Amino acid sequence: MNLLRDEEQRLIKGLHRYIGATEKLGELVPEDVVSLLEKAEVEQQVLEDEFAENPLSSFHTLYRIYHDWNEVFRHVWCDDCDKTPASQDFNITFGIAEKKLGGWITQEDLRVAAINIVKLYEMYDLDVRDVFDGYIQDHVVTPLPAEELYFIAATADKQDRMRSAVVWFEELYKRVSENMYPDSSLKLITVARVLAGVYNKIGMPQKSIELFNQNNNEGLDMRQLKRDVEYYTLRLNGLPLDERTKDLDLYKKTKPSKFTQLCRQSLKSTMVESKLKCFLRASDRPFYFIKEELFNKNPRISVFHDVITEDDLRQLSNCTSARRLVYTREVSEETAINNKKFGFYDVEQSVVKKLRNRMRKILQIPQQEEIDMKRGNQRVATWNYVIKGAKSGGYKVFMSSKTSVPLVSGSVIVWYNQNSDGRQDGRLSPWDCHTIIGSQTVVEDYLEEDVSTMKCFNFFKNSP
Repeated sequence: MNLLRDEEQRLIKGLHRYIGATEKLGELVPEDVVSLLEKAEVEQQVLEDEFAENPLSSFHTLYRIYHDWNEVFRHVWCDDCDKTPASQDFNITFGIAEKKLGGWITQEDLRVAAINIVKLYEMYDLDVRDVFDGYIQDHVVTPLPAEELYFIAATADKQDRMRSAVVWFEELYKRVSENMYPDSSLKLITVARVLAGVYNKIGMPQKSIELFNQNNNEGLDMRQLKRDVEYYTLRLNGLPLDERTKDLDLYKKTKPSKFTQLCRQSLKSTMVESKLKCFLRASDRPFYFIKEELFNKNPRISVFHDVITEDDLRQLSNCTSARRLVYTREVSEETAINNKKFGFYDVEQSVVKKLRNRMRKILQIPQQEEIDMKRGNQRVATWNYVIKGAKSGGYKVFMSSKTSVPLVSGSVIVWYNQNSDGRQDGRLSPWDCHTIIGSQTVVEDYLEEDVSTMKCFNFFKNSP
């Protein structure tokens, strides 16, 4: 998103050149192009340095640039447009920006950004009214325009997230009917018809009919309204009698999954939490101690602070930023939003070796116990170097121990993949939560044992 902001500045300069050269020849520049340029300059001025950390402001910027600049292209560089030196220069400028971005924004990019907002809304039990007002928890941005809210709600509908779709469309219908978006081109009938369709999709055509019979529908096309009412009446008559009055309390809270609860907050009791602590551990350097923050005793889950230096962070960041994580629709596994994880093989090996030796000393693992990482080995312990932590959300959660761990920049989170009796236990592996504000980047490393010899250091015995 930051790169997209920078490349829009390139396009703004290119469009200024196009307008200047066109006017110099005495030719008219379409008013839409001039107004869109002015709008882009205003939007650029209000973008804060950390705008990309908020999903609402990120989506707004993505949506605006996609629609506004496509409109500019339609006037400046199209099949029927004159190919002047000025338009050719602008087309070259666009090509440079497109190459820098690795491809121009697509409808799929907007869809993914929209559904991510819906996922955050659902996972963190956000209030739809707050989201419409620009609030996500304690963070606030300029509220989204009606057209963008409509796009997000429609995306939820297409993704069959029906509860979210209904709640979002109901709130949008209410606000449009109250004329809360006077500058919007979104019509009330557009929202009403889509909301009616959503009601029908979840088996409530009577709500569709009620919607069209409300008193605040004077602005609707009466012929279209009559056809819609006839259709939903037929749908209602086709339902069994006992289902015709079915109503769903879409605002009723349902019990979230254990994973979702852990992403929201720790599930440990106050008594258990009180027994966890922070303490100092000796390091390989004289008079230098490492701070360990204990999140769970058995299996042991700890966060080590003051382990990674600023130089280490810079090296890790340089290695991971050179690799781009590209969204593909073929990915079937649910991926945590803005939660990027790299393996040790993605990092310069000299950096990996240095940090691994440091962790070995902190965890008191004898040097001779190191083995080659190869197929057939079993993972014993895993740790993540946190290059960047989110400002909100993004916990790493351990289901079996009901543990939620926030990731802090520059820390190292360590957990064990075996029980205290040495048996491998897949339930000890963590899950990653969606970030709310900001993004996270970690590099994962681990220690293995050779199953042929079962040589394994006893971490539990050496843990304080």
